[in-house]
Amino acid sequence: MPPLGGDLGQSARAAAAAALDSGAAGDYEGTHPDEDVDELANLLMSWYYAGYYTGQYSKRGDADEEQESEAYHAAY
Repeated sequence: MPPLGGDLGQSARAAAAAALDSGAAGDYEGTHPDEDVDELANLLMSWYYAGYYTGQYSKRGDADEEQESEAYHAAY
């Protein structure tokens, strides 16, 4: 995770290049095209943002349920 204010895209690209270099994403024998790095970085970014917005939605749902519960108990 990059520091606050850091470039998340640059961090994802560095992580993708490291994964390709380590062989974790296939056997490239130390060389890989830049297109592969960009594609893997895009996948990592979409995974990151999907998790982020899922968490935001989940927190919003919890707050809505809490407000409804408080309104119900206040009325009865």
